[in-house]
Amino acid sequence: MVKDKLAYIIAVVSEFAAAFKLNPQQAYRYLDRFKGIDFVDKFYNVEHTQPLTMSTSVATRHSQSELCSVLAAPSVRGRGGGSGAVLP
Repeated sequence: MVKDKLAYIIAVVSEFAAAFKLNPQQAYRYLDRFKGIDFVDKFYNVEHTQPLTMSTSVATRHSQSELCSVLAAPSVRGRGGGSGAVLP
């Protein structure tokens, strides 16, 4: 099962990279930073039964939601979010 999950996460990252014209490393870093990888890992039992494009879309929406939370949260210095992250 671990091999299947790993292969699925790699496929999601590859699809995300292709959808946003990123290289695989950039796609992985984005999905990892904004919890898309965690989401796919946590919900693998459901995600792997869906079309890959749907899973990529869900991971993207989850990552964007996390990004919005980061940008909206006050920073330690009190200047607001502003992490400098940009949606693909």
